[in-house]
Amino acid sequence: MNLGGHIAVAAKLSESPDVWLGAALPDVGAMGRFNLLGDDPQGDIADGIALHHATDDLFHGHDWFKGHQANLFAALTEAGVKRGAAKAVAHVGPELLLDGELLGNQAMKDQINAGMARLLPNIDSVEVLVQPQKRKDWRLHLGRVARRGAPTFYDDPHQVALSLERILSGRPRLALDPRHVELIGHLLAEVHPEIQETGLALVDDLADSLR
Repeated sequence: MNLGGHIAVAAKLSESPDVWLGAALPDVGAMGRFNLLGDDPQGDIADGIALHHATDDLFHGHDWFKGHQANLFAALTEAGVKRGAAKAVAHVGPELLLDGELLGNQAMKDQINAGMARLLPNIDSVEVLVQPQKRKDWRLHLGRVARRGAPTFYDDPHQVALSLERILSGRPRLALDPRHVELIGHLLAEVHPEIQETGLALVDDLADSLR
């Protein structure tokens, strides 16, 4: 599950935007390729980080995710996408499309933006999430993420394919063949309607299971 989904689930379980931020922080770290330490900040942010991990465990075992992952992986490999890249796309693609659906819901979009808006006010307290020698770069990354805000293009499967090409480009075993990007966009477009139809219900189901 990507950061938008994490905030959407957290918002159903807590009224604190700092909990919502904490639920997104591990993904914010992953966006900059920062490995977060176990020394969490205190209070609501720490509660949100713990909720992130609990949500991911539940999400990755959920029939919704497993079904989309398996079906998309099969379609990608059958179409000639190498296994490493197909596995990465089948994992991340549905998560990004889910974020696109959630950001299309105004109430959830407001919650996602409210959670992300807590980045800069909490920047000093979340420094401890990375090693001391990386904190300058971490703060710069957090500033960029805060200024950029929530992505606005995850509702477009072809833009998601282009984003995946960029995200995976530095990982040789997972990198996409540029010739396959358009194909991946088409295959994501085929699963997109079902994700649109079931995304909000999935968030409700995950939140109910976490209560």
